[in-house]
Amino acid sequence: MSPWITGLIGGAIAAVLCALALRNQKAAEISRDGWKTLHPSLLLHAIFILGFGLTSLFAYIALSGGSSLPDADAQNLYLAALLTALAVMTVYLWWTTYAQTIAWKGQQLRVRRAFGKDRNWQFTEIRSIKVSEFRGDCRIRFNDGSGITFSSYLHGSKQLLGRLPKSKRSS
Repeated sequence: MSPWITGLIGGAIAAVLCALALRNQKAAEISRDGWKTLHPSLLLHAIFILGFGLTSLFAYIALSGGSSLPDADAQNLYLAALLTALAVMTVYLWWTTYAQTIAWKGQQLRVRRAFGKDRNWQFTEIRSIKVSEFRGDCRIRFNDGSGITFSSYLHGSKQLLGRLPKSKRSS
């Protein structure tokens, strides 16, 4: 089978999985104190594990010397490009999915970062909301210049976006 056909089949499978993930989103988790929290879906867990595994595999190949074939320079260049792309995508997925906990209660939004920083904002402090279908994320900017980015595939993200002011939204 040609690489083009294989790529198209892989792209179609990825598109179907993403559509199913968006269609089958669950509601946000509600804690005892009433905060609704976004949490990762099985698709995000699987993509993160796959991305980390492939990054580790390519790093192992690169560290063990790469290719020893006559066209090794070209193959090692492709390996470096793939390793870099996978590493960047995996880190971005980690940042938008696992590096922060986003919760809301009433008109208040709370973000707890993986490195211990907590921030609270009122919905009235939101300057802009941008949802990117291409990247699969949502960026919220606040009046103080700060902002958050989170994956649109998190369970509860539609619920949160429905609560935010629609007048601040852009695509």
